[in-house]
Amino acid sequence: ESGFEGKRADVGCRQVISISEQLDDKANTIWFLNNFGIAYLNLSDYPKALEYYQKALTMNEQLGDKAGIGNILGSIGAIYKNLSDYSKALEIYQKALTINEQLGNKKGISRNLSNIGAVYCDCLSDYPKALEYFNKALIINEQLGTKAGIAINLGNIGNCYNGLLDYNKALEYQLKALKINEEIRNKHQIVNSNLNIGGTYQQLGKLNEALKYETKALSLALEIGTKDFIKGAYEELAIIDSAMGNYKGAYE
Repeated sequence: ESGFEGKRADVGCRQVISISEQLDDKANTIWFLNNFGIAYLNLSDYPKALEYYQKALTMNEQLGDKAGIGNILGSIGAIYKNLSDYSKALEIYQKALTINEQLGNKKGISRNLSNIGAVYCDCLSDYPKALEYFNKALIINEQLGTKAGIAINLGNIGNCYNGLLDYNKALEYQLKALKINEEIRNKHQIVNSNLNIGGTYQQLGKLNEALKYETKALSLALEIGTKDFIKGAYEELAIIDSAMGNYKGAYE
């Protein structure tokens, strides 16, 4: 969005919230604040997203809504992760985890454990610590029978083993994740699984297999229009083509 359009959108957000506050409709005010936070988070405007989430958090604290507090803390943790403030992200995620444990909210606990694991895996490269959290989250998702959560955690565990250079173990988990994602027809995660599997086959030197999975990932990513995955697939295919001596294809 342009700077002018962004300012106009923000004015609109503030007007909606102001009207809701005047009506003393706290539940809807929190709902608007939370959703505007999501919108700015998706636009990668982290300071603006944080502003709205902090307001929603304050209102939930005033109402004593622990479930609401736990949910918003999870979102705030994601912002600090994106801002590369990993110690703050872990601190916020741990607070959310404590609240969800007090509430016995297994779904929230699983989500918090996965988020903490992601910081240790993706940001701090502490793979043993990440595995500890991902495995705990996996157990809870298996208890709940949430296939989407099971698949995500299997994929995360696979990525940790990749970081530990245990590629065969990584592949075992990534293939399990792909199978579940295909069963539940989660296209976004099917792309992610194919990308991860292709990357692991590449590390194993099995370039034809790597090419097969990365090509599948690119085709589906183009279909659903996920730019990050499209970029990732092109990067992996360039590496594979280069390794196979197809330098023209790699350049393209």
